[in-house]
Amino acid sequence: MPANATEPQQGMFDFKECDLVYNTTRQYNQSFRGHNLCWGVHNPSWLANLAGNRSALEAALQNHITAVAGRYHGKVYAWDVVNEAVSDHPNGSDYLKHNIWYPTVSNYIDLAFQTAQKADPQAKLFYNDYAAEGLNSKSNAIYNMIKSMLSRGIPIHGIGLQAHLSISASKEMLAESKLSSPPSYDDMAANVKRFADLGLEVHFTELDVNMKGATGSDSEKFEKQAQVYKSVLEACLSNSKCKNYEVWGFTDKYTWLGSENKPDLFDTKYHPKPCFKGVVTALEERHHVTGLN
Repeated sequence: MPANATEPQQGMFDFKECDLVYNTTRQYNQSFRGHNLCWGVHNPSWLANLAGNRSALEAALQNHITAVAGRYHGKVYAWDVVNEAVSDHPNGSDYLKHNIWYPTVSNYIDLAFQTAQKADPQAKLFYNDYAAEGLNSKSNAIYNMIKSMLSRGIPIHGIGLQAHLSISASKEMLAESKLSSPPSYDDMAANVKRFADLGLEVHFTELDVNMKGATGSDSEKFEKQAQVYKSVLEACLSNSKCKNYEVWGFTDKYTWLGSENKPDLFDTKYHPKPCFKGVVTALEERHHVTGLN
């Protein structure tokens, strides 16, 4: 959860909601993924008072990560240590978003990962971002950033590709959101491979497929959506270093995109949609099994 939920007042932490999620995962023998330790948005109001003060921001970042990651030491499968730091339109060396951390703390990403590793050395540490599923300027910038981190000994174990996709979004709509047009299978597979070749795990972390503005009959629109879900899964299955295919919600009844845009695997009445069946088909084809329905 973002810092405004876990540290609403400086040095005073609230773990009620995090503990609820963690305890639920334990109850059902599930893995617990921590999201996230550092973000440029959804921060508590007190943090804004430290703007421009490098030493105070460094201390706040280290204290927050140490407290949150330390509380779940040894209990977390992976942390999304830094979330959405790279610009949507990177330009050479100018590739990071300006936010409360940057450029005041120019090395805040390195610092966040180093602090997380000390606080929870057993957890896998990830960088997580959107609109970087295929080969493009943003995924290139992320690749170069992580390659540099690895060369300097910064502890990082994986890349999270959010995959908030849209089958028909206009350029204007894409510019105002975290949505992106679905990359081709070849582009996604090549992107997964290059990150895997760095020794990283690759996770698809927040997949949904928005149908806003889609044209055609309902059956045609649902088929397009199903093909996107299936293509992302197949790109992940193409490389053994891709370990996670995770959706951002499962029912259209509860979605950040609005129920009317039908982005998830199940409809508002919890019935499986064609996209769910497409995912099942891809798994059956991959593992030569049947009966996953």
